[in-house]
Amino acid sequence: MQKLHYLSAVLNYEEDIAMYSIKVANDPRTCNRVVVYRPSKNIISQNDLILLWEQKSGQNFHKDFLTEEEIVNLSESKTFY
Repeated sequence: MQKLHYLSAVLNYEEDIAMYSIKVANDPRTCNRVVVYRPSKNIISQNDLILLWEQKSGQNFHKDFLTEEEIVNLSESKTFY
């Protein structure tokens, strides 16, 4: 049995990124450093995001679950231009 990997996304408002970019630019501790902005409350998985959509809309979405092998086979069978 394959282990399922649940990936998450980080959702941020542009205004938040702009504000933190200014703060980082003015902070001497960040000089010549890479700063990653990922607030824990902004991290959400695809399944959680779909659940939120379902709750807000009051509808249940049809979901098809594919194995990793099925996704690879689909991508290999499609021609991209």
